[in-house]
Amino acid sequence: MTARDRAFALWTAAATVVVPGLLLLARPFDETRAVMGILAGWGMALAVMVPSYILLRRAMSSTAIKGFLGAFLGGSLGRLVITAVAVWLFARSVEQAPQWSFVLSYFLGYMVLTAIELSLTVRNQPNGSAA
Repeated sequence: MTARDRAFALWTAAATVVVPGLLLLARPFDETRAVMGILAGWGMALAVMVPSYILLRRAMSSTAIKGFLGAFLGGSLGRLVITAVAVWLFARSVEQAPQWSFVLSYFLGYMVLTAIELSLTVRNQPNGSAA
């Protein structure tokens, strides 16, 4: 495990405590099962973004342009498809689904974890360039 991987794990753990914690305190939507929606949304964001980080790290370490493009574009397309499917499945499979809580938590997780992912993988590349 590299220093970047440890930093990703640390920042992700901190975000997992702070963001859902603040949402649970604020309860921005008056939904019956808001707690479940917030926790399910954040959990789904983690399930999407942790593999995304691994793919992006693999893409950034690839010296072949096809390998980089395949991993980067595959990861981006995968996140998009999984996001659409996750929101649709949640709305369809959960009775009285707290959709707004789920969507807010999911997309906050998506944005926060993407920022962590990109800041750790793109900065100070091994070739000496700072992206």
